[in-house]
Amino acid sequence: MNKQKITTALWGLLILILGVGALAYNFGVLDDYKIITAYIVAALLAVMGVAFLLAIVFRRENWFYVIPGFSLLSLGGMTYLTTLENVKPEWLGALFLGGIALGFLVIFLRNRQERWWALLQAETIIIIALIGLGLGIPESATKLVGAILFGGFAASFFFVWLFSGHRGRFLWALILAGVLAIFAVAIFTSGQSQFALLLWPVLLLLLGLFLISRVFVSGGKKQPPAVPLESLTPSPDSEPAQEDAPAKIQLPDAIQPRPAPEPEPAADEPLDIEIIEPEGEDEAG
Repeated sequence: MNKQKITTALWGLLILILGVGALAYNFGVLDDYKIITAYIVAALLAVMGVAFLLAIVFRRENWFYVIPGFSLLSLGGMTYLTTLENVKPEWLGALFLGGIALGFLVIFLRNRQERWWALLQAETIIIIALIGLGLGIPESATKLVGAILFGGFAASFFFVWLFSGHRGRFLWALILAGVLAIFAVAIFTSGQSQFALLLWPVLLLLLGLFLISRVFVSGGKKQPPAVPLESLTPSPDSEPAQEDAPAKIQLPDAIQPRPAPEPEPAADEPLDIEIIEPEGEDEAG
């Protein structure tokens, strides 16, 4: 099993665990452990964020990892703040947006001439965060605004992965899109009917099973046998190819070359005709 299959299997297992945890949380199995669950989720998000940031130390060409790194750290901090009392929703949204903006700002500061576009992204996200802090979020629209905010960023990172042209290199965008989509659906379905609470965890379970099944299905395919190197190397006893001999091409009968016709004599050219007289007339005379 190669590295790609192992990665796919791990992501499938992680999504399965998230689906099982979401089902247990939505149906009250974890009501007595909500605070501990929030701590665990916050710690996992923080660990993922730190892992992305540490990856830059070993491979500096992956400079774009700062975006998922700071974004996941801000999500972890936001999840932890939900366990505290008297924390307004606009502050949670500002923390999340601030993490994404910080990632773009670091990208700009590391190379100001070539990555000037990152500064524009950071400024735009900061302005949105400040507007949210200034206007506030009504309690009646908290779920809708939160779902739109997380869902919009999830869609944007998904399209970054989809149209990147190098999906393996931009896998981080797909991971971040998945995490944000889970947050968006969880916020939107909180307090909804049991069908809504059941739907999206089941989708996670199906997605996890699909990823794991792909590993085993693709692993069962037989690879074509390798051609031994000896068969490609000519043996010394074999006759060398005659490179100087011209190639013979057999043409069809319809296009076989015909012999050139003999030239007809010209009209002005005298004909060479020999006249033979009979011998009997000479003897009579």
